[in-house]
Parts: sequence; C-alpha cells; structure tokens
Amino acid sequence: MARAVTKDSSKDKRSESRDAPKGFHGASIKLVGVPLYQFKLKDTSENGASILVKEDSFMLNYLKVGQTLKINFSSELEFDHNGDFQTEIVHITRVDKGRYKGHYLVGVQILDKESAL
Repeated sequence: MARAVTKDSSKDKRSESRDAPKGFHGASIKLVGVPLYQFKLKDTSENGASILVKEDSFMLNYLKVGQTLKINFSSELEFDHNGDFQTEIVHITRVDKGRYKGHYLVGVQILDKESAL
C-alpha cells in the first residue's frame, strides 16, 4: 500500500501549538486483520497528535495520508484525552536526525471523539 512520505523539515506548518504529553501518553491502533499496535506520542494539541512509529514497523504498510481510522488515546494525567477518537492521517514524515531518527511521525487530526456504548 502506497503512502505519502515527506522528509523532516525544520519549518513547522501547524495551525495550532503542540505540547509534549505529560506523564504516560500513548495511542493504540487496531485494524482489521492486523494485530493491535501501541505507540508513543511525540506531541499533542487540542485537535491532533503526532504518533511515533519506528521505521521498521509493520504497521507503516497499513497507514496512508487521508486515511480515517479509530485511535484509542490513553493518558495518566490528561483525562480529556482518553478514549476512542475518529482521526484522519494528515502527514507521514520520516525523521532523519535528532532524538527520533529512525522513526516516522504520523500526524493525525482528531475528527470526533467516539461515544461510549
């Protein structure tokens, strides 16, 4: 499956500020026919997040820009960020240097928080 990948860029094009998550903050993605994958978050905002995915992760084969998917976010300190959210992948960016070299940042926009059944 093809994905749009961009190179790491020093120019930030975000429309809102992002903050590093406080405490444990992770994301779980479960796709049909694929095992559950858990990821760390690099940063979050009111309407999105950057998910850290190792460059050799099998999950990268199933993610593409424009795709909508349900992601379960969990935080031990930020309770309003817990739960299932409908999201859209807005970018998949390879990190070529620094602390996260060898990873991709998968930027997601939160479309809607899913209601508990």
